[in-house]
Amino acid sequence: MIKTSDEIRTILRDMYGGLSLDRLDLEDRKWRIPTKQELTTIVKINSVAHLPFIPVVQECEEYSLHLMSRIRLWEARKAVEQDVDEYINYAIGMCRGDKAGLLGVTVHKMNISVTQSGIVIIEPQTDVLWDANPAEYDVWDITM
Repeated sequence: MIKTSDEIRTILRDMYGGLSLDRLDLEDRKWRIPTKQELTTIVKINSVAHLPFIPVVQECEEYSLHLMSRIRLWEARKAVEQDVDEYINYAIGMCRGDKAGLLGVTVHKMNISVTQSGIVIIEPQTDVLWDANPAEYDVWDITM
């Protein structure tokens, strides 16, 4: 399934009403929409959960960036292997938002995907995926 950036923006803004267009950066015009199973496999193949947590040096923002980078490199290899005129990246990106937890609400950076069954949040430090819920994690910045 393929969706345009405009369709992706609509899906994301419907979920996160406070997400302004200037905080929603979609680099491509079209996106491949994975199933949840495909997304789980992609995260597993490109996992960064094994990397050590190092305060200040390697925290949530680095994990999110590393996972995104690994996924895009994996996609680039697939594009070369498939030798196609146009390879369409999966709708997977990085996000920042307010995460509710035991210590109250904190800013946290993770990864996000628009899947065929809805928006999924990815915690790159553990490879845990869950359905988006703004009450648990209110996203206000997305880059794909």
